[in-house]
Amino acid sequence: MKYVYSLLVMVLFLVTSCSTDDGGEVQCREIPVPNKIIFIELVNADGINLIENETYIADDILIFIGDSTTTSVFFNDNPDLDNLIAVSVSGEDGDNIFRIQLSDIEEDILKLNLSVTRSEGPCPTRITTLNSITYNDVLQVPEDFFENCKITIVKD
Repeated sequence: MKYVYSLLVMVLFLVTSCSTDDGGEVQCREIPVPNKIIFIELVNADGINLIENETYIADDILIFIGDSTTTSVFFNDNPDLDNLIAVSVSGEDGDNIFRIQLSDIEEDILKLNLSVTRSEGPCPTRITTLNSITYNDVLQVPEDFFENCKITIVKD
């Protein structure tokens, strides 16, 4: 239900983003198109979630994107998303590298290959398309997950 509400708010925002001034020209604010999210589930060979069993501590997991660091990579207020790492599909054309620090001694690499385009018209938008996902040099096939996608990574 939360996703439906978010979608409704986005549509309302899009409808109200363009207006005309007294000269008849369209005045636009940049229209944000919400990025998809990749959810990452880390499991062992038996399918047990490694964050849920505290092999990895959720509060210790960091994501590095270039010089930026992202914390709070979990949706703690939604039980369907518990113990899944959330990464926004964002970046530039081509390969975008996300370093996922799971602990002080373990770091994984998520590579998103993206195409970024801008729509034409009086109110252009930036559209990011996910072409492929590679996790630790292994190409992943994402599954549909709450209008986003999810990959499951089996850790040894």
